[in-house]
Parts: sequence; structure tokens; C-alpha cells
Amino acid sequence: MARLTWIFSGLATALLVLGWRLYATETKRCQQAQCRMPGRALTVSTLAAASLIVGAVALVHLWPALNQFACSVSCPR
Repeated sequence: MARLTWIFSGLATALLVLGWRLYATETKRCQQAQCRMPGRALTVSTLAAASLIVGAVALVHLWPALNQFACSVSCPR
């Protein structure tokens, strides 16, 4: 199950990067054409919420590994 979590987390991260990139491209295109981007607030809030969720999931799954690494470097024995 843990292996699938990493696959889905990586896929979600890649899709979020693509989403933010497409948003930035569309924003630049609309600024150059001096048009209004419909649904801009909804798009930004959805991308931001999804980024926070994926970041939280990644942190929860990385925390044990980071904690173990930090302890192997600096914890007293």
C-alpha cells in the first residue's frame, strides 16, 4: 500500500506542477490580449488547496524518514 501512496503522490505533484504552469501561461496570454480570465479566483483557490493537500500528504509520509535521518546524524547515543 505504501508503494502506491508514493506513486499517487508523485503523480499528484506532477499534475499540480502542470496545472500551475498552464495557469501561468493562460494568465500571461490574457494579460497580453488584455482580456479577463474567467474563473480566475476559483482556479487559484482550487490549485492552492490541492497544493496544500498534496504537500501535507507528502510531509506525513516523509516525516518518519526525515526524523530517522535527523536522529541518525545528531541524536546522542
